[in-house]
Amino acid sequence: MPTSDIKKGPLYVDSTNNRVGIGTSSPSEALEVHGTTPILQINDRGLYQAQFGLIGNDLEIRGSSGNVEFYTGSADGASSTERLRIDSSGNLLVGTTSGTFGGSGRGLIELNGSSDSLLSLKHGDTAGLYLYTASGEGRVAQFANLPMTFFTNNTERMRIDSSGRVTMPYQPSFRSRGSNQNYIQTSPIPFPTVLHNIGSHYNSSTYTFTAPIAGRYLFHVNLGITNGSTNAYAYPTLNVNGVGQFYTYFQIASTWYGNNHLTAILDLSVNDYVNVSFNGTGTYYNGGSECQFFGHLLG
Repeated sequence: MPTSDIKKGPLYVDSTNNRVGIGTSSPSEALEVHGTTPILQINDRGLYQAQFGLIGNDLEIRGSSGNVEFYTGSADGASSTERLRIDSSGNLLVGTTSGTFGGSGRGLIELNGSSDSLLSLKHGDTAGLYLYTASGEGRVAQFANLPMTFFTNNTERMRIDSSGRVTMPYQPSFRSRGSNQNYIQTSPIPFPTVLHNIGSHYNSSTYTFTAPIAGRYLFHVNLGITNGSTNAYAYPTLNVNGVGQFYTYFQIASTWYGNNHLTAILDLSVNDYVNVSFNGTGTYYNGGSECQFFGHLLG
């Protein structure tokens, strides 16, 4: 290698500092390639700052401040737009240049729309899957550590614990019972005392459950004591929109007591309503322990 510098066209060799420049006569690194600004710099630590120009017809890869950035746009790069970035912390950003939840967490993946983040996956104390709207953050699932929890509107809706047990605290469900403490024939059967009513879909005044969503529901009716004279009969009926669907029948051979129980799974549409009517010449005891009605959304 000559001891003097070499300059020929865009190539420059700095023999004093052992540097090579292409498109620059003052390379600051072992190899430096210039356009209007440095687009490739290599030193003894490796490739530490780079802007790779045209790859294919409209994809560019660039790097700055420890980031690796992917662009699409015009073939000459003059009007390219950044589409994907791996930042200096190892976060993957799509459609955005900064992570909303960088913080102390690692491994953020963020997908961005025109102005609002659409999806984030985050590792750390608040690890999970996040969806966003213009109104802000909405946590969907938190799964870095068991239990696995699922959210809508930032409220936990379902949980799978470390033993695989699933709980859904907002699943529509109710349990009601009688309170008359007398033998009666009232129809529909009154169940005014509410023991639980998740979602408030059971009406304790009309003794009616109204389906909040279409689905398959389990119902049970218990008439723990029915009575009457010889040959008296009693049968409760489970009704959907006022039309009987299932009933259970009990006839008394002599003056005596018996039980009526009714269990059914019903496919309901939104706003279908369910209650229990009573038919017969017998009576039922409308006490809290003896007379109950309950239901639950299965799915």
